[in-house]
Amino acid sequence: MTTLLLPLLAALALPTAVNANWLRDKTLYLICNTSAYKVIVDGSDFFGGWQERSNISDYGLFKLNEKNKTASLSSFNKEDKMISSGLNVELFNEASIKLSRKYKQRGEDNFSKIIFYKINRINGDFSVKYDDIDPNDTYMLYRGSCRKSDRKLF
Repeated sequence: MTTLLLPLLAALALPTAVNANWLRDKTLYLICNTSAYKVIVDGSDFFGGWQERSNISDYGLFKLNEKNKTASLSSFNKEDKMISSGLNVELFNEASIKLSRKYKQRGEDNFSKIIFYKINRINGDFSVKYDDIDPNDTYMLYRGSCRKSDRKLF
């Protein structure tokens, strides 16, 4: 009786395997916006802190592939003067996603700026940092939020 009782209790007491990674094979779409900005010059706030934007507009649609840990961005704000490189994945985990891409003005030979994107997957916070590739003490920060979208194309 004891030889049957112990394995039975162990089977009932120990958790069974659960597929907690059901999102792993999914592609997610997030629409992110920016609602405030800050300009940093020589290490200090140029305007004295975060400035709220008068019109909150959607920044772009991020396509995130959980299985391959890849991402792409379709921007809502098309800028004819800018040419950008592909999106690089810096970090892709359960808590956050960090992405970057280089861009340049049309007519320039080399990429001169870099944009860093950070998406907090827990609370939906979104931040963007525009910076020069060459070391510089001036850069722009934007913050906002992301929401899930069923949109796949514009």
